[in-house]
Amino acid sequence: MAPLRDQERRRSGRRRIEIPITLLLDSEDSRPNGLLCETITVDCSDEGARISANVDGLRPGRVLVLAAMGDDEGVVPGLVVWVTPPGPKRAGQAGVKFLHGSRLR
Repeated sequence: MAPLRDQERRRSGRRRIEIPITLLLDSEDSRPNGLLCETITVDCSDEGARISANVDGLRPGRVLVLAAMGDDEGVVPGLVVWVTPPGPKRAGQAGVKFLHGSRLR
């Protein structure tokens, strides 16, 4: 049997879209505000997003919050599924699974 392509394994298709977002990563050392940064999505699906992310402490299993900039209702909790560190000619990226049936608008 031939291996499935990424698109065939996904429950919903990816849309290449750059959405400016604010990323809040809860702190593990009890600092009240966690880590906050601004970044963009690379692509999105109904279940998650790939984001551009050069953030220390971002690793699989971490829960974070994505907030679409300029959209007060666009706050989405997510779980980091995978992380690719930055390289000499590319930014780091992370795959985030949306939690609780949420999604970015």
